[in-house]
Amino acid sequence: MMQSFQTGYGLGVQGMLFAMAILMLPGLKHSTGHTRWLLALGLAALAFLPVFKAIPLVYYMRGLLGDLSIPSVALLLAGIYGPIPNWPPVRKRLLLLAGITGLCFYPMVLGATALDPYQWGYQPAWLVGGLAVIVFFSGR
Repeated sequence: MMQSFQTGYGLGVQGMLFAMAILMLPGLKHSTGHTRWLLALGLAALAFLPVFKAIPLVYYMRGLLGDLSIPSVALLLAGIYGPIPNWPPVRKRLLLLAGITGLCFYPMVLGATALDPYQWGYQPAWLVGGLAVIVFFSGR
């Protein structure tokens, strides 16, 4: 069960990465709303079509790039969502939070403690589920 989740997660993320790369092209860069999401879903599905020796493009991408971390996936989804509006007060708080988090977590990542929070970002089912719950309730 866990192996199939990790495989599905990795391949799905590579499909989204392919979609985002295509959406960054000049003609599609400024698409918004439902049109952008439909294009992203269609392009992600297109990445699962066999390319060479009956192997889909997402397998090649995953072999070349590996799996993306949860923060990378969050940034990828934000890019697919479209341009992020400029909210100065929120932006300052987010930058402060990012700075404090970096000061706390970076020494742990370098090995100052036995706890390595960097590895949490790679394919944990509980983190993906928790992030999904947070995103679902943050829109209300």
